[in-house]
Amino acid sequence: MKNTTLLFILFIIFLLSQISISAQDNKDFDGAETAVFVEGLGNGLTFTFNYDTRILNRLGIRAGIGYVGDISDGDGITSIPLMINYLLGDGGNYFEIGVGTTIITGDFLDSNVFLTFSFMYRRQPPNGGFMWKAGFAPILAEGVFIPYFPGVSLGYSF
Repeated sequence: MKNTTLLFILFIIFLLSQISISAQDNKDFDGAETAVFVEGLGNGLTFTFNYDTRILNRLGIRAGIGYVGDISDGDGITSIPLMINYLLGDGGNYFEIGVGTTIITGDFLDSNVFLTFSFMYRRQPPNGGFMWKAGFAPILAEGVFIPYFPGVSLGYSF
């Protein structure tokens, strides 16, 4: 668990340094501030519905929910990704970096809280409209590390 904490602290330092560097170059975010999208795999680990919004220029938060399984017998997995992210770039072409946690419910899991990261190319038109993103969402939990976990999202920004 010490390695998880150290990795998380190093990532936060990296994220803050990138925010500082980007803020010197481009103070204002030029894109649509809110997006709703579905994601396959990625930070939600399953199929999730998500809401993402900018809270301070390029800094944003995201929350989602997903369910996989049979609703009638309760033998499913509920996934709740909670993320903070930052967008680098402009003109609707962004590199998204983020960190957060994903809470998973399901009886078969040893760990139900996962530390997740986001390294995604994000295409989101400045004036809103169809958006998509694709990339990797590394996963870290006790006894689990998946560095190249893929994710793809499709949605609408406004």
